[in-house]
Amino acid sequence: MMFLTSSILLGFIRLCFILLFLFYLNRKFVNVSKHVHFMDFLVMNWFRYATVLVIVIFILVEADAYNLFNCFFIFLLLIGIDIIGFKNLRNSKHYFTTHIRTALLTFLRNIENKRSFWSWFSLDRTKVKNDENNNFILILTIIIGGITFLSRYYFIIYDNYSLSDAWIYDLNKVIQFDNQYWFTYELATDAELAIVNFYGKITDVSPEIALQVIAILESTLLAVIIFWIINKLTPSKFIAPTIAALFLVWYMF
Repeated sequence: MMFLTSSILLGFIRLCFILLFLFYLNRKFVNVSKHVHFMDFLVMNWFRYATVLVIVIFILVEADAYNLFNCFFIFLLLIGIDIIGFKNLRNSKHYFTTHIRTALLTFLRNIENKRSFWSWFSLDRTKVKNDENNNFILILTIIIGGITFLSRYYFIIYDNYSLSDAWIYDLNKVIQFDNQYWFTYELATDAELAIVNFYGKITDVSPEIALQVIAILESTLLAVIIFWIINKLTPSKFIAPTIAALFLVWYMF
């Protein structure tokens, strides 16, 4: 049980680092001037790309080609098309020529200005007030997500679902994705279990651990979404959203 719970925590930490790295790439290369904060990035992209990910997994499984490399290749290709836009792809020569020229000029200008090594990895901070708010929201996201995850993680030893017949049945479905098998004789959607399989691959945890942690991750995401919704709908940007998210955590006990 100690190995089980430590593996769950390690997988969650790996997932957090992956999300933070993706957020950094988004701020550094995609939304450079929009100053999108972490919670906007997480919530607004989760539904779009989770849906795309499920479709990609489904197609690869049916094509008998599902593995992490193929999934990443197609998924990143679709993300690249989404970022560039179909209109720019129709004029791809002009688009890439302009961006390559701009990138080279920026690179040469930075060399002439003798920028330090670490400044190449820093984010644009032209709007200090927005940066302070974004950093505070990032900290609140980490705190709320951490509290939700740890609260559910603490009670996992009392979970009646673990090692039950339903759990073993779902685990078999998760493993079947690696055997290029999606459909069963039941009329049930397996999209959630497909995400469980993918989560296990990107965090390098076993299917058993991935299945064990999915309910905790769903609760964590729900708490973050509650914070985001209250943040958007009310004048209070920090206090009311935090109370609402923590109330949800307390209710889930």
